[in-house]
Amino acid sequence: FVSASANKADFQGAFGVSSSFFEANVSGSNLAHINLRSAQLAGANFSGSNLKGANLRNADLTSANFSWANLSGVRLIGGEINKAHFNGAKFERAFLNGIDFSGMRLSGVSFAEARLKGASFRRADLTAVNFTEASLQNCDFRWAQFAGATLAHAGLQRAKFAQADLRRLDP
Repeated sequence: FVSASANKADFQGAFGVSSSFFEANVSGSNLAHINLRSAQLAGANFSGSNLKGANLRNADLTSANFSWANLSGVRLIGGEINKAHFNGAKFERAFLNGIDFSGMRLSGVSFAEARLKGASFRRADLTAVNFTEASLQNCDFRWAQFAGATLAHAGLQRAKFAQADLRRLDP
């Protein structure tokens, strides 16, 4: 699917799918429960797509667009997300341990009930981000901006908030 245009396509539960969506346009597509382990997804457009329950372990998401995508329940462990776009995405109940979101603009993202142990949000824009009941142990939030974000009932053991702007954090 390299550089393919497959917007609004239905790949739900597919297996044996190409491990490369490099620079492909699959916006608005249904990719729920797809196995993209170690896949090359760099530069692809997944905006508005449904990737609920997808396996993205060790996938390369460099510069990919996941704005407004449903990523609930995904497994993204050991993956590369440098310069990816996630504004408005849903990562609810996702497994994102150790992922580096440093410096990213994550406006409106929902990480409700997600597992983010050891993830880094250093210098990230977390405007209106929902971390309700998320597991955030050992996360790095240094210098992050939390305007309108919520951390209700989140597990924050050993999280680092030095120099973070918490002034407009929602209660």
